[in-house]
Amino acid sequence: MRLMSTEEAVRAFHKDRLSNDPQQLRDWFADEALVRINGTAIVKTEGDKADPEATLDLEALTPDELLNEWFIHASEVRETMAEGERAASRVWLDISHRPSGHRTTLELAEFIRFDGERITEMIAFLDSKIADEIKKD
Repeated sequence: MRLMSTEEAVRAFHKDRLSNDPQQLRDWFADEALVRINGTAIVKTEGDKADPEATLDLEALTPDELLNEWFIHASEVRETMAEGERAASRVWLDISHRPSGHRTTLELAEFIRFDGERITEMIAFLDSKIADEIKKD
């Protein structure tokens, strides 16, 4: 990767994300990267073990779970504010959850922390009703 600003890195990550190639995308993440998405307890593929009351919990995913379970059909970074190695973004996605086959469009608020050009932390908030619909499919 070439040296880029934090805002450029966010946009480049989302552009690369469209490749849906987990091996290529894994290079974006530091070895100990932390990924959290609200509603993760609902969308994790553990069947009945998921807790429908946990839609607001920020359960951790591995970068590999994120990259392997979600297929991005289209995305648009609508806004990004960056300071230092942190960025807050509003992102529109046309996305499929591979295990359930559910496809939806959504906007999420995403907070990313970088160490250089590698993601060390990613926290995303999406509408918990959408997370619930994904699990039901």
